[in-house]
Amino acid sequence: MSPIQNQAVLNQGTGSEGLGAVLEGIRNKGDNIPRRTSPEQIAYEAYCGSVNWKSFTGDALPQWPDVRPSLQAAWQAAAMAVLLEFGKLDPVPDSNNRDRPNHDPLNPVAETKQFRKDLDAILQRIKTSNRKSRERSLAFTELQMVIMWLGMDLKEQNEANPYPESYNPASPKIEPTADGLKL
Repeated sequence: MSPIQNQAVLNQGTGSEGLGAVLEGIRNKGDNIPRRTSPEQIAYEAYCGSVNWKSFTGDALPQWPDVRPSLQAAWQAAAMAVLLEFGKLDPVPDSNNRDRPNHDPLNPVAETKQFRKDLDAILQRIKTSNRKSRERSLAFTELQMVIMWLGMDLKEQNEANPYPESYNPASPKIEPTADGLKL
């Protein structure tokens, strides 16, 4: 289904059945839809379909490959936040996760640390982007919070405290982040 066909299906019926048909069409392997490679692309294309591929100024929205890298990074941050919220963070379509050596559901400490590193990489891309906006600032803050909560997840797993001086008010020492994050 093309984006225009997706929008036509979305507009059918009461809305929920139209959306169900769109999702079913996307999932149907018999369709000649090119495989989307990332959650951010899926989110972007869903958004574009919901606004008939028009920006708020009425201009046509670009196809995913033509979206500026800085905007792709913003969509990636948003998609990651949703995936984390719903416990579905596995941003690599390859189920073997070959390029994520610490993605190991049997080792939750290593997995959590890898999630933190992955998110920090996104954070750094947003930080170094030329585009500055309130929305990006909010996304940046939310990513920092997600990384912090994953740190609390490490604590919950009884991971050793990497900041032994943090409970000593007399100590002037401020420890760097344990996993080398730049935040």
